[in-house]
Amino acid sequence: MVWGETLDAKTKLEQDGRFRGKPIKILRGQKNNETRFEFFYGGLGKPNGPGHGHLVSNDGEHVHYWRKPRSEGGSEIINDDKSTESLAGYVF
Repeated sequence: MVWGETLDAKTKLEQDGRFRGKPIKILRGQKNNETRFEFFYGGLGKPNGPGHGHLVSNDGEHVHYWRKPRSEGGSEIINDDKSTESLAGYVF
């Protein structure tokens, strides 16, 4: 996936990528929101495996939710629908 790529609004995308140098699983368009992205990383055996970390962007630009994987303590870093933390600094 190329960051900033545009897709048809009805397209749901499941793609692989990297987050902070680690493999991730990317889901786009969940919960009937075409600009929503979910990122899973650090799970056991695969990015979205047990104990995974989870990032959510509801607008495709900002991180609204971020929980570290269990292997990094599992702490919640961001849980804020009004967050201004830029997603572009983390995902490529």
